[in-house]
Amino acid sequence: NPATAYVGGYYSPFLIASSGLEATYADVLGGQAGNNPLTRVLRNLLHQPQQGSHLKLTLDADLQTSAQDMLSSHKGAVVVIEVETGNVIVMASSPAYDPNQLFTSSPSENPSAQAYWQTLVDNADAPLVTRATLGVYTPGSTFKTVTAAIAIEKGYSSPDEVYEDDGEIVIDGRVLVEQNRPDESRTEWTLREGLMWSLNVVLAQVGMQIGGDEF
Repeated sequence: NPATAYVGGYYSPFLIASSGLEATYADVLGGQAGNNPLTRVLRNLLHQPQQGSHLKLTLDADLQTSAQDMLSSHKGAVVVIEVETGNVIVMASSPAYDPNQLFTSSPSENPSAQAYWQTLVDNADAPLVTRATLGVYTPGSTFKTVTAAIAIEKGYSSPDEVYEDDGEIVIDGRVLVEQNRPDESRTEWTLREGLMWSLNVVLAQVGMQIGGDEF
């Protein structure tokens, strides 16, 4: 399934080795780890091939396909995590690639796989980079969650604590302008509202309450 296959990665023993989960769990999939060690020893003594183990993912194939379709030609990623378990339900990335075209069962199939590999390498949009896990991004406003969590856990603030946000704050001579106030006539906001509306000025004050060392 092209919508999920690139998450598993590729296995190309005659050409480009492996990547993704195929590489990470190579010993388990190949039977060198992950099963009964006594069975492995016995198979070695009897000169029998090792029996590989299955690797079961938590991805929902239908949702993964839907996410991939919605990304379409846009560059980006979609991740859905089940909060109760931490299971990754969706990990879509665009542009993606088809690892099936990189697999070769014999050296005679190498030229076509090599040609496909080269198109991926030459593609300026970097389809080989799974953006959900390998993309390098600044954390941006997502880090406000970390700031608020530290403040609440350490007792510096509470969800109902009120902060002044009139549109800007000066920190060490730098003016931080608020871009996100939904109501410019209001100047007081709770920490909860600061998170809801991603208020820079509110969370900057929370960060200063915590201080660099405690952070």
